[in-house]
Amino acid sequence: NNCLHALNRHLNEKSTLLKLINILDKKVYYKLWQVFNVKVKNLANQGLAECTGSTGFTEVKILHNMNHPIMTRDIPT
Repeated sequence: NNCLHALNRHLNEKSTLLKLINILDKKVYYKLWQVFNVKVKNLANQGLAECTGSTGFTEVKILHNMNHPIMTRDIPT
């Protein structure tokens, strides 16, 4: 659900939409919520559901991400 909230916030604050939208409205965006719920259930059935909340990055993980090749300016975007 947090990903849809983040997407909704981005669409309304950062994009160039002519008018605000609310993808959190399940009546208007019924199909989106249907797909989202099926995807989440599928991930849960695979044992990939997050049950304990989010955890912060470890120092090792931060360094790993910072040293990833995509983080250098040598690679054209």
